[in-house]
Amino acid sequence: MITDIRPRCEHQWKYPLENCTTCMAKRIAELEAQLKSITAVVDDQAEDTGLWFVAQTASEAYLQQALRDLHGITESLVEQSDE
Repeated sequence: MITDIRPRCEHQWKYPLENCTTCMAKRIAELEAQLKSITAVVDDQAEDTGLWFVAQTASEAYLQQALRDLHGITESLVEQSDE
């Protein structure tokens, strides 16, 4: 026996979440708010000169490269969501 484990609508248990436009609209609004928060953090960090100084050590360079990679990924996801 296979059990349907898809998320269910919060106010009408019998419907899968994707079939309830009210719940989907609520979830989309939540995701848009999260994306807005993430974008604000990335924008703030991009303008923080303390994060983008010339690295003096290998560990600083490694950390800066990881931060640049994270910013690149985040910015590409934001651009994709705008399409």
